[in-house]
Amino acid sequence: MLEAFEWDANVGGKVYRGTATTVEATTPTRFVLDMETSEIIGHVTTVLTKTGDTCDVTVSMDLTTKGMLSAMFFPAIKGVLNSGFPQQVEDLAATI
Repeated sequence: MLEAFEWDANVGGKVYRGTATTVEATTPTRFVLDMETSEIIGHVTTVLTKTGDTCDVTVSMDLTTKGMLSAMFFPAIKGVLNSGFPQQVEDLAATI
């Protein structure tokens, strides 16, 4: 099981580097990752539900800012993360 990894997101030329740590895992149906950078924190939850011969993948992301400065830029950060999020979920679903 993956316990932790480093990640980055490029938001308008600024790279946010962070860590992700598995905080909950119920094999093979659910896992929750805590995500943290110097400016944002939150978690990503993935739930796999068997539906006949296929599997539904539901991914949710809950992020918040750590400080006042990052709160001012959070709409831009959120927009960039949201724009790439659906493709990332599709890529995840294709690998499982």
